[in-house]
Amino acid sequence: MLVSDIGLLECVDCRGDLHIHSAERRDGHILDGILRCGLCGAMYPVLRGVGIFFRKEVALHFLSKEEFSALRGSGNPSAFGERTVIAKEDQKQLLVAKNWQYQWEQVAAYDAAVLTRDSKDLYGSDVFWKFIPIPPESVLGKTLYVACAGRGREAFHLTRQNPAKLIINEIGSEIYAISDLIADFKGKLLLLRCDVSYSPLKQGIADITICDHALQHVSDHTLGFSSLVKATKKNGLVCICVYSRENNFLMVNVIEPIKIVLRRLPLKLLRMLALVPAALIFLIIQLIYRPMNSFFRKTASRLPLFEHMMFWSRNNFATIWMSCFDLIHAPISYHFTRAEVENLAQSNDLAIEKIVNTNGTLWSLVARKKQP
Repeated sequence: MLVSDIGLLECVDCRGDLHIHSAERRDGHILDGILRCGLCGAMYPVLRGVGIFFRKEVALHFLSKEEFSALRGSGNPSAFGERTVIAKEDQKQLLVAKNWQYQWEQVAAYDAAVLTRDSKDLYGSDVFWKFIPIPPESVLGKTLYVACAGRGREAFHLTRQNPAKLIINEIGSEIYAISDLIADFKGKLLLLRCDVSYSPLKQGIADITICDHALQHVSDHTLGFSSLVKATKKNGLVCICVYSRENNFLMVNVIEPIKIVLRRLPLKLLRMLALVPAALIFLIIQLIYRPMNSFFRKTASRLPLFEHMMFWSRNNFATIWMSCFDLIHAPISYHFTRAEVENLAQSNDLAIEKIVNTNGTLWSLVARKKQP
C-alpha cells in the first residue's frame, strides 16, 4: 500500500477519514502498520502491504492469527471489536471466505505459468475478456477496481493492458498471493482484504469496476453491487459476470438443493466427491460433444448446455475437477435471471451497454454510471 493510497480510503464503520497510527515504510509504501479512523478510533492493520478492513462486529472472526498478531502492537485492542456471535448473513460470508481460501491456496494455487499456458482455457486471457466483454485496450491508463479477485486471475490479465492504477478487493487471505503474481505492478497496486459489501473505498474512485464470477457468492448481492457502483466514477463502467438461472436447470433444481447436505461435509471430502461429476462430464465431452461437434455441428448445437460443454472441452481434467468442486462447495450460490441483472443496473441508475448470456450459463453485464 502506498502512503498516498490512504486518501482513497475511509473507515468501514463510520466513513471517517483514516491516518497512519504506526507504520513500517519503504520508498513511499506501507509494508506493515496500523491505520486509524480520526472520527471513531477504529483501527485497521496493514500486513505485507495489504490493507485489512473488516467491521468491528465481525473483524475478529475474519482475521488470521498472523493478522491478529499484527494488531496487538497498537496499544488499543478494543479498537478492533470483540469476538461475539455474528449475524447469520455474516456467518455465511465467513464460510464463503474460508471455502475459497481452501480452494485458491490448497486446490488451485495457480501462478503466471498457468495463466499464460492457453489463452482459451478457464485461466486464459481470451476467456477473461469473454466473461468481461469490454475492449482490452479500454483499460489503458485507467484506474481499475477489481472486486472479489480471488488469487488474482483477473488482475494478472488486466495488468497486461497497462492501467494507471489497480485496486483489488478479496475477502480471503489468498489476496496475499497477488503481490507475487503481479510483482512488476506493485507501484500501481492497492490490495484490500475486506467484504465487498463494506468496502473502505471512497466514492467515485475507479474508471472501470469489475466483479467476475463472484457476485453470486455475496450474501446480499444487491448491497454488494451497490458498493461496486459507489466506487465507480460518473460515466465509468461497472462490469460483472454472474451465474444465470436461464439454461441452468441442473444447477438450480438439482445441485443447489443437494448442497444443503453437501455443505456440511469437510472440504477435503467434497473435493474427492467432485471427482465423480468431473469424470462423468469429461467422458460425456470426449465421447459425445466433441465428436458430434466435429461431424454433426448443426445437430450438436442443439445438445443441452452445448456452449458450456464446448467451453469445458478446452480445459484439462484437473480444471474440470476444480470447477465441479467450486460448484458444489459454494456456501452461497445465487443464479440470476436476465431481469434481475437488468434491475441491478437500473436500480443503481446505470445505463446498460451490453448484456450477454455467456456460454449459455452466465450473464455478462457492462453498464455505465450516468452523469449527474
